Amino acid sequence: MKKILTALCIFFTAIFLCSPCVFSQDNTTLINPDGTVNAPQKKSFFDFFKRKKKQPVQNLEGKGYYGTLPDIEGDFEYKKESIKSTPKQYSEKDIKDGLLLDAPLDDPLFLDVIIKKDKNSDYLNDLMKVKETLEKLKECINTNASIQFFNANVNVLDLQTKNLERKYQYTAYAQTNSYYAVRHVNYSAKVLGNLKFDANFYSRYMPLQDSIYTPQNIRVQSNALLEEIDRTIFEIGNAR
Repeated sequence: MKKILTALCIFFTAIFLCSPCVFSQDNTTLINPDGTVNAPQKKSFFDFFKRKKKQPVQNLEGKGYYGTLPDIEGDFEYKKESIKSTPKQYSEKDIKDGLLLDAPLDDPLFLDVIIKKDKNSDYLNDLMKVKETLEKLKECINTNASIQFFNANVNVLDLQTKNLERKYQYTAYAQTNSYYAVRHVNYSAKVLGNLKFDANFYSRYMPLQDSIYTPQNIRVQSNALLEEIDRTIFEIGNAR
């Protein structure tokens, strides 16, 4: 047994002496090849908190892309400001020849897009349509127009009034004087329209004396409607 232990000691000693250098666990040389001893430095507990020194920046000169860069300015030409062009001057001959046309003021699309749109509310715009119809009714009475023409305008007024009621009966506009005036003048116009129609119908079969269908009574009712139309137009003009 002693011989075996002696042989193992000699074997490991030979390996240790034949190695060029011996390293410690932290990769530090203990014995140099020339036989000198390099004792490892003792580490302190505070070495763990010391910051490692930054590695110096390597010189990058001569490294990277070599060659000619592509010209990409042409791809961004559209972003450059366009050259301002001077407006073309037209002569009087061009205008007389019809080169410059008048603005299409009767085109609704032109009025909505090109010209500044009306800032009035929808209610005021609807009242303006009613006002135009009332002006036509007023003209029918003053010129003693036919019953058919008068009642045609009455029917238009009735449609406009029903549209007004449908749109604004549950809004604050329903409490305004203009809303009430339009509804009342519409009723009065329908009454006079029916009176004129019945008078024209019954005049074929019976005398109209001492009845509501006499020309005098129709004239009185027409004048009353004229006054009411003027009051309604006044209320429409003061509507907001």
